[in-house]
Amino acid sequence: MRYSDLARGLEAPQTVDTPQPERRIVVPYDDFDGISLLADHASLVARYADHDLRKAEDIFTASVAANPVATLTALATAGEVLAWGTHQSPGACFAVLSLTPFSQQERDENGMRSSLDVGVIRLSGPLSVAAWHSFTYGCDYRHGEIECPRVDLPLGTYRVTVHRPFGSGEDPKGLDAPMIFLVSFARADESERVPSSAVPGADGWF
Repeated sequence: MRYSDLARGLEAPQTVDTPQPERRIVVPYDDFDGISLLADHASLVARYADHDLRKAEDIFTASVAANPVATLTALATAGEVLAWGTHQSPGACFAVLSLTPFSQQERDENGMRSSLDVGVIRLSGPLSVAAWHSFTYGCDYRHGEIECPRVDLPLGTYRVTVHRPFGSGEDPKGLDAPMIFLVSFARADESERVPSSAVPGADGWF
């Protein structure tokens, strides 16, 4: 099944039936900076409840955008946000979420060329599917409320794998729009969460 055929014209998350045993959730979002991410909504609201960049003495150092890698690796280490590189500014994107692994046939049919183990996330509420621009604005000015699609998955801890339609270091220009990412969630233990030191798939862009 080609998920790009289902995604065209989609404006909100939609659960779709597939030949696979587990349904897939197709989530539309925009990525204008080359960093897509998944966030535990409740954790962000709690972390940034008292953060307001408008009240900061130095907005350049107080912003979550001051050091993207430091911000994202700290949140990944805490199990609150997982990010991956999408190569510059792909624009309209779709994340296809699954609670089971994607088959090799699914990956091949959707042109996946690389796979990333992006880490372990702990869900205590809705999952936000977003990108860097909406994340930074939501954390700096809206106390962690990101303006982005949210989906409800069973609460708990998951290891997340992201399949991308381009390889490491490849330029995805020329790919059929919109860009599709296949994102699978596998139950994990808290002990599997380890310190993060880099954003998976950054490919030298940030």
